[in-house]
Amino acid sequence: VFQSSFIMLRKILYIGVSLLFFLLFRYWVSISPVERLDFLLWPVDKVVGFWFSSSGTFAEGVGYLHPDLHIVISKSCSGSNFFLTAFLMITFLGIQANRPGKGLLFPFSLLGSWLLTWVANSSRIISFLMLQRTFLLSSSPYIDTIHTFTGVVVYLTFLVLTGYFLRISVLKYKIQTHEKVA
Repeated sequence: VFQSSFIMLRKILYIGVSLLFFLLFRYWVSISPVERLDFLLWPVDKVVGFWFSSSGTFAEGVGYLHPDLHIVISKSCSGSNFFLTAFLMITFLGIQANRPGKGLLFPFSLLGSWLLTWVANSSRIISFLMLQRTFLLSSSPYIDTIHTFTGVVVYLTFLVLTGYFLRISVLKYKIQTHEKVA
């Protein structure tokens, strides 16, 4: 009984710390200049630049400029909301897994969500630019709607697939260790 109470208390603590991190990070992003979000923007700039053979230059207070692509990878393109959502999803699935070594849960969740954000955000920007080029959408009155829709589809796809594969790995672990599958 004591051990299950301790495990439940630990899970509640992890959830509370995760939600506190979420709120603090969200606030920090809202007050931070674009320069402080470089850990999210820089990798995306490099991937987009590599994909389109474009060289981005950082403009203070603005973000990464790609004049030949007619885009700016700015604070609003950082993927910070996706990063937080992915962080919570990975953390909560880790808590649900009830694995030993939970001291690594937060670093793993942070690293995993950062890598996922890097790939998803790069995919989002590349997908939109390819759609724009393929269908000559630059002059479309619906360009903002298409931009938003592309982001929703790409981000949702990444979250659903990541959640699915993480959930499958949690179930496999529980079956292999003969834990109760809830």
